[in-house]
Amino acid sequence: MSRAHSRGRVRERARTVLVVFVLAIGSCAAPAQPVSVEEADVVLNSYFSALRVGNLSHMGNLLGGELRSKRARLLRNPEYRFTLVQTYGNADFVVTDYEMLESGGIAVNVDIWLDNTEKIRQRLTLERLGESSQMRIVDSEVVP
Repeated sequence: MSRAHSRGRVRERARTVLVVFVLAIGSCAAPAQPVSVEEADVVLNSYFSALRVGNLSHMGNLLGGELRSKRARLLRNPEYRFTLVQTYGNADFVVTDYEMLESGGIAVNVDIWLDNTEKIRQRLTLERLGESSQMRIVDSEVVP
């Protein structure tokens, strides 16, 4: 084998290693995409629908992080479905405001009207979790 041919193969291998290295760095360093208002609305509307009909499985799919862990026991209880339907079956959900968070997530204030008489204001936080590009509701708190 000639020296020129050997150097050519070494250069070719070096280029291949460099390309693979650059591609690997690019896929690891990409930050999570921020949550948009439109995407948040899709998740929230799906969540509100699940609350109205007591779809525990779907609710579990929309929750993430510690919130999912906190609600796991309720979501495994088939009787909880009836409580949700009774409470939220005729509820109206009105989004009052959005706040973009430094983390890339979004906090959403929602007024929940129960039978047009009682109002509960809730703040839901949505974020993308882990490697998934799926958005999840990661926090829920009742606010004054």
